[in-house]
Amino acid sequence: MAVLYEEDLPILMAEINKRINEKVGKEYSFIIDQSKSDPVSIITLNEVYEPSTPAEWMTALGIKPCVVHEGTVLYYLNPNNFRYTADGINADIVTPGNDVMIEIPRMGIRCVKLSDTRACVTITKKSHATGFDYRAFSCDTYNDSSKLYVGAYEAYAKDNKLYSVSGKVPTTGAALGTYRKYAKARGIGYGIVTYSIDTLLQCIYCLIFRHTNSQSVVGSGYTIASHVAPLISGGSDAYGMNSELCTGSVQTDANHHVKFCGLESFWGNTQTLEDGIGIDSMGNIKLAPTVSACNDTFDKYEAVAVGPTTNYNGFVSKMLLANGAIFVPTVVEGSSASYYSDYGSFENRNGVITAFGGYYASALYSGVFYRNSSITTDASPQTCGSRLIYLAR
Repeated sequence: MAVLYEEDLPILMAEINKRINEKVGKEYSFIIDQSKSDPVSIITLNEVYEPSTPAEWMTALGIKPCVVHEGTVLYYLNPNNFRYTADGINADIVTPGNDVMIEIPRMGIRCVKLSDTRACVTITKKSHATGFDYRAFSCDTYNDSSKLYVGAYEAYAKDNKLYSVSGKVPTTGAALGTYRKYAKARGIGYGIVTYSIDTLLQCIYCLIFRHTNSQSVVGSGYTIASHVAPLISGGSDAYGMNSELCTGSVQTDANHHVKFCGLESFWGNTQTLEDGIGIDSMGNIKLAPTVSACNDTFDKYEAVAVGPTTNYNGFVSKMLLANGAIFVPTVVEGSSASYYSDYGSFENRNGVITAFGGYYASALYSGVFYRNSSITTDASPQTCGSRLIYLAR
């Protein structure tokens, strides 16, 4: 039996605390205060956290880029330049089937209303925390996936299958069900990005940047009103994970991709049709419990909240802030420089789905809080595409 000396105790206790934190999981929370109109004041951290820069947050949350082939990670990528592996070797990011994806370990999110205008949102790294929403990590059964992989690029379709590769024009002009079918053709665990996944990413954005004008603090994205078609994928490969290495006019001229969490054109370029959400004529907001439950009739969906009673469109000043349906726009009394600084719309009619982020000609309407809730499942908008995802069990 080893002898324990007094001078070893600090090292031993530090290791014990480290292992406890790894076992229990970290939690991070922020406050949303919708009584304020200044984008710099709406979101505040609930306490001071050790990560401070976007790169530090990526490490703390375990978010990193990789190449996935048939559900297996082939290698991780240099977060500052996706053309190279983490070991500095040339990476194959252009061959369909070698999907460039962003790995996100399982997290849950919870939104608690504090008043009519304030809410506390918490992100937990615990795998099964009570009261938290894990729909983003639910493939066939609720909360059955340990890791989520989101396509780093907007989806590209070839031979009726979806891919996430560099150097391709994003596929647009198809209905939601078509994108879903093309993703499922890739195999078990594949799908397209859902409202719940985008909501998780919006929460991560709030945690990292604490500023509701995403175009001003991260990048404009490809959004000038005179644009007539989207950019090809891969233009942001050397931008860093959050446009850290993209500076000057490249970041602000609205003629280039934006990069958030390693996701190219998370806003701008093409709108993303979101799976797993449906709105009916009564304004009921329904979410799919799993990716496999996603369909065009919403018959397997769960009602989580009631949206606005009247239709609207405009710059968003208030969000629903309901657990499971946090960033559904409800009031549009803002501007491109106030409140959430992005455009939103909502319609009460059967079969309505949502589109996220804005597109190549949506100018200042675009951003991390843009959500168009007026598209139906049978529509095939030319400005809308999708994004491939894979859920690992």
